[in-house]
Amino acid sequence: MTHEAAFSLFDVEGWVCVATGGGTGIGLMIAQALANNEAKGKHIPVTCDVTLKDSIKQLVQVINKQEDHIDLLVNNAGISEGKSDIEKGDQSAKWTNVIGCFFTTTAFLPLLKATSLSKSQHTGSVINITSAVLVRLNHIAPGIFPSEMTSRFDELNGSQIPVGED
Repeated sequence: MTHEAAFSLFDVEGWVCVATGGGTGIGLMIAQALANNEAKGKHIPVTCDVTLKDSIKQLVQVINKQEDHIDLLVNNAGISEGKSDIEKGDQSAKWTNVIGCFFTTTAFLPLLKATSLSKSQHTGSVINITSAVLVRLNHIAPGIFPSEMTSRFDELNGSQIPVGED
């Protein structure tokens, strides 16, 4: 890979990016990396509790006053309660790390969708930075591709596992 190709891999020049949990740790590094790779605008710190829908709504309103879309949402806000607290039934980490991503993404859907309406060949993107005790979550959203779910089923669009003789 050439230097130019590697550089463009992380190019977010002109993008409107939102990163939750950007005050410290990984979130701060994400916010700095976005700024260093020329994301649009300036770093606007906004306090938000991703476990409260009203707090997320206020965050969306702050962003929506300044931008008509967002290109990238990074759900990074999270807490670590430690294995023993989760085993004891403490659900606060689950609310922040899992439910918070869902609430935040849902609230930003109109601004994410607006990206595809305002930019040709570009859609809004979501990255979830999640962690739980001994669990790694990977999210894959391949988009629409020819399959029996998206078009009339035939030999070209189907997917099957061959069943038969060994």
